[in-house]
Amino acid sequence: MHKLKIKEKIVGKLVVPGRGQSSETARQQRIAFVENDLSTTISSIAQMSLESKSLSGNIENQIGSLEVPVGLAGPLKIEGSFWNDTIFAPFATTE
Repeated sequence: MHKLKIKEKIVGKLVVPGRGQSSETARQQRIAFVENDLSTTISSIAQMSLESKSLSGNIENQIGSLEVPVGLAGPLKIEGSFWNDTIFAPFATTE
């Protein structure tokens, strides 16, 4: 695992490029910043089908996304005030 060596500072504080911005341009600036600092690419994380602007308010300083394995659980019997049926549901877990 690489340790990020942040070189850029402003008034003694660490700075993330495009901080607080959810544009694709800001995301690309952060990717370049990390890749330059690590002297390697992060293409497996940086490549994504999500639109940066659509994630505003959901993640800060986004650089990419990861694939998460999803399985199917069930049948699950749900009994409640608003639902009473047997269903199958997607689940993502780690074991």
